[in-house]
Amino acid sequence: MLVAFFCSEVSYKIIEANFAGVFKRRNHSGPLIIGTLIVMPLFIGIALQRVANTGLGIPKVTDKWENIASRSGCELGTDLWDASCRFGSSNGRFTAVLIGDSNARSASDGVSKAINFLDGVLYISHQSGCSALIASPNSICQEFNRKRFDAISERRPDLIVLVNYQNYFVDTSDGMLLALKETLEFFAKNEIPVIVQGQIPECSESVSIIRFKLMEIDTCKVPLLDQEKRNYLVSESKKVTLAFAENTFLDPADALCPFSKCQSFFKGKWTYSDQKHLSPTGSKMLTPLYIEAITEVLQQK
Repeated sequence: MLVAFFCSEVSYKIIEANFAGVFKRRNHSGPLIIGTLIVMPLFIGIALQRVANTGLGIPKVTDKWENIASRSGCELGTDLWDASCRFGSSNGRFTAVLIGDSNARSASDGVSKAINFLDGVLYISHQSGCSALIASPNSICQEFNRKRFDAISERRPDLIVLVNYQNYFVDTSDGMLLALKETLEFFAKNEIPVIVQGQIPECSESVSIIRFKLMEIDTCKVPLLDQEKRNYLVSESKKVTLAFAENTFLDPADALCPFSKCQSFFKGKWTYSDQKHLSPTGSKMLTPLYIEAITEVLQQK
């Protein structure tokens, strides 16, 4: 509607004002012409608005709540063994737990697809803003993590898939790496192998219809090599993870960023829901990495 009112305002100032004197001299036709000049821009504005609402050919960004975990009713902070957070076959040959913050939720499509392929059972525990780490600066997260770690200790699944956003819930990178080490020590004491997913590359891209159609924009704005903090955390997290012989590490960039250029589109769909969360399409791009990592862990058991 803003477009319609803008068109009306322009029409009044540019057209109607200039011809006001003429309309006064032609009283019999003035009201009709003025009415036409007022109504026409409104119709044009409405028509333009409807065209814009079609998306003009740019694919709609998938909402970060449209992942399989959210669609299945696996809500924030749901009990780890809740039926709504269970995926896979009824008699799977192994049990896995996907645990973490909102990035774990966003990873659910790719992880569940890998678990189904390998004939396993998957449980998911996610909480926005609560990285699944032993140490947390947030007391609420600390208590929530205690409950889900106790639940894991009691049930002892065959493996853990740990997915956190790694660079804003602790004060320093060293603090995050220390919390990761302590978390992996906890699982090691319980003899549960862990697949740690490194930080996803960040992706932001402003796309206009001209750039999208003419320049075929399909890569993220910031190159992978320029994401220095993310790359440092991935490198160091990998070292911490692999210090435990039974663990495996995967870097999402191996699937998302061929030749160090991260893809914002894949098969006509957005790979990110926002700058820091993968879409279901982006998550499924990681499925081959999950399958490889899970297979490696199971072969060690």
